[in-house]
Amino acid sequence: MLSWFTEDATFPFISGMVLAVIFFLLFASSRSKPMLYISIGIALIAGGIFACEQMTITPREQIVQIVGDLAVQVKTNNVAGVVKHISPKHQKTIARASNEMPKYEFSVCNLSGITDFTESPTNPNEKVISFVVNFRVAIRPHNQMIPGQRKITLTFEKDSAGQWKVIDYAHSDPRKKVRL
Repeated sequence: MLSWFTEDATFPFISGMVLAVIFFLLFASSRSKPMLYISIGIALIAGGIFACEQMTITPREQIVQIVGDLAVQVKTNNVAGVVKHISPKHQKTIARASNEMPKYEFSVCNLSGITDFTESPTNPNEKVISFVVNFRVAIRPHNQMIPGQRKITLTFEKDSAGQWKVIDYAHSDPRKKVRL
């Protein structure tokens, strides 16, 4: 509901600054002190909105940062780096990732867009994010580089320490169920 305020306050900040400049120009042309005070007030409010947005780190921003780190870990074929983001309570997910990753050697893994970010209706400490990655991978033992795209869906849960950890993942063809 307040994502414009906590994640991207660009529009209210720019709007506020434009209004502040307009009121300052009205002050400059009329020398009416209330116009100056209004201009300063609007500029302070716009600056306050911007400062609050910068200081507030939402769960979405935390998870997107983790996803970015996961892309780096996959690109460098660092299985331990990927596993550190998986909840230790979910050993099946750890085993699945640990068994799947060594089959591939990635040379590129770039996020090309987040397609969905949802909160579980039953558990506010569970979030699901879907995104598309572009990659170049060699499938072992053939070692022929293949480019491609995958839609990745990660389910996160906040642990007792307040950290977001992956509890499940899935990947599929991003064009699946897309009508042309």
